[in-house]
Order: sequence, then C-alpha cells, then structure tokens
Amino acid sequence: MPDDEKTKAIASVSNKGKDAFSMGKNYLLAIGINDYAAHSKLKNAVKDVQDIAALLASRYAFQPEAPFSRFLLDGQATEKAIKKSLRELCATLQPDDRALIFYSGHGHLDPVTKLGYWIPADAEKDESDYLSNSIVRDFIKAMPCRHVLLISDSCFSGELLVRDASRQADGAFADWERKKSRWVFCSGKEVVSDGKAGENSPFAAEILRCLREQSEARQPLEIVRLANEVTRIVRHNFEQQAEALPLFGVGDKGGQFIFYPQKNEDAAFEKAKASRRREDLIEFLETSENPIQQEEILQILSEVEHEEAWQEVSKYSYADLFKFVQKHPGSPFAPEARQQMAALKAKSDAARSQDLERQKRAAEAERLRREAEKQKEEEERERQRRRS
Repeated sequence: MPDDEKTKAIASVSNKGKDAFSMGKNYLLAIGINDYAAHSKLKNAVKDVQDIAALLASRYAFQPEAPFSRFLLDGQATEKAIKKSLRELCATLQPDDRALIFYSGHGHLDPVTKLGYWIPADAEKDESDYLSNSIVRDFIKAMPCRHVLLISDSCFSGELLVRDASRQADGAFADWERKKSRWVFCSGKEVVSDGKAGENSPFAAEILRCLREQSEARQPLEIVRLANEVTRIVRHNFEQQAEALPLFGVGDKGGQFIFYPQKNEDAAFEKAKASRRREDLIEFLETSENPIQQEEILQILSEVEHEEAWQEVSKYSYADLFKFVQKHPGSPFAPEARQQMAALKAKSDAARSQDLERQKRAAEAERLRREAEKQKEEEERERQRRRS
C-alpha cells in the first residue's frame, strides 16, 4: 500500500428516520493488522479499526464491550482466530440483530483465479495460509441476523458480488430495515493506500468523516449513500476504486444496513462516565445539549486531565512539582505534590547542611595548616637569630 495523504471533504447526507418496529442489537467484529510475520508491515490498519469502533460506540449505539464488540488486532488476528470469531458471531446473533464486520489489513487477489483473500497476521507468503473471501462469505451466509455489512479495507473478490444490483439511494428506511441485507463495501480491487503513518487510510478517513457528519445531523445513513459518497471522494483523490454491492447467494433480500445516530444522551452520558477516557468525554461534550450532564462530564474531564498531568510529572523534580502546583492548585494531587516538594526541600536542606559542615571542616583544617606553617616559620627565624 503506497503512502498517501488523508482525504478531507464535506458531505451532505440526510433522509427520513426509521419507522417503529422491532430492532435487535448491534454487533461488531473488528480485525486490524499492522504487524505481519512474513509480509510488509502496515501503518494505520489498527488505528483505522480502533477509530471506527470508537465512533460507532460513541455516536451509533454500538456497545464497546464483549460480546457486542470483538477485536482481533495484530498477532491476535490469526487465520484460526478469525474463523473462530466468525463462528462465535454466527452462534450469538439473533434474527433482528445487525452485524458489522470490519477488516483492515493486507489482501490478495489471485490474477489467475480472480479469487480474493485476506492475509492473516501469521500467514506465510503462500495462498494456502490466506483466508479466502469465499470462506468469509460462507460464514456470512450462516449468520441468522437481519443485516450483515462487511467493510473490507483491502481487495475483495468481485466474483462473490451481485453485479447488477442497484446502487440507488431512493427508498424508505422502514423497507430497507425490514428486509434482510448482506452487503460488502471494499476499498479497492487492486493495491489500496494505507495512508500516512499516524493518520487513517483514505478509505477509513472518508467513512469516519461521513459517519461523523451524519451523527451531527442526527439523521440515519444507509450503506448505499455512505458508499456512494466515500467511493466518489476516494476515486477523485486516489488511484483506487472502492465499491459496495450485495453478496451473491447468501440471502440478501434488498434491504440495507443503516447507521442510526445515537440520540439517547443518557446512555452516552453513562458510557462516558464509566469509561473516563479523554476521547469519550470530549466526544460527549461535543454532541450533548444537556448542561447538567455537561457540567458533570467537565468535572470528570478535569479530573482525568489532572491525573494525566500528574502522571507526566517527575516526582524527583522540584521544578516539575512546582509548575504542577502553580498550574493545578486545586488538583486532588496538589497536596501530594506539595508533600513531595517539602521532602525534596528537606533533602536539599540536608545536603546543603552537609556541604556547609564539610566547608567548615575544610576551613578549620586550612586554618590549622596555616597556623602550623606560621609556627614553623617562627621557629626557623628563632634558630637563625640564635646562630647569628
């Protein structure tokens, strides 16, 4: 994957909300691999997975803990572990549930057979070690839930997709939600960009942008409009062709996976309070309209920032401790900082006293030496006087 700058653009996406009917739970299987045993390392695959999972948890009501969210990162993402996680997902899902599978890592498209593969973290450079797209397709076929969306930031076999499927965004959310769907959204057919180190891949960056903008608009977003926007921007700025289509032969009935922005501020509030993670707290403050909850989250954020600042302070540096107390006088760590400053001062005072004592002893020794020399000189003068 060559280096490219992350694409930034603005999308306008909106539509009518869902009608009232039975809604199941959201499940996420997130696979991200930077470190490979026998293949070149990637820079942003793990970050892409973590950033998208965090956004889904904070803004789209995906629960971040197991069994609702499962993560296979770097060395955890072996072929065996991926298959096991897919099977566990099949066993967990219920008829009204929705499953999102996100893969970010190396892929391989066989130029002869046109078959696509994911490359697990432990794979050697041999297709027999790769995970075939057709195997992933078979697991998806076995999932008993209403919706499955596979997002693959790597190539995916075009032979497994429904080529004449419509990519029109016209329709009703209620119809898309009620009908089963099995979609694949992949970042390209050949080599795709990993992006600059520490950022996101162009594909993941655009997904994040669209989902953020749509959550701020408090409007649902179906996979077709998400794919149309992401595909357009990626195609205009990078040499890769993303595509989204239903999977062939796995039970797709014309529905669509829909991302519903989380509107329950109480749930987001409790989640931010429980996690005490800076990014979750800031995310809540950016989206909340409840001043009472904002005040409490601000207090927690202040505590977290004090904790982080305290962790960065060298407990053996008076200057660092002094700066911390000056900057955070009301911090719960300020008393400890003052105690540590007092201890350092006492240690410094003791060292200074020892230095003074050493200086006094040295001065006294020097005085005695000079007196001895003076006495010796006087005795020598007395001997010379007697000789004369």
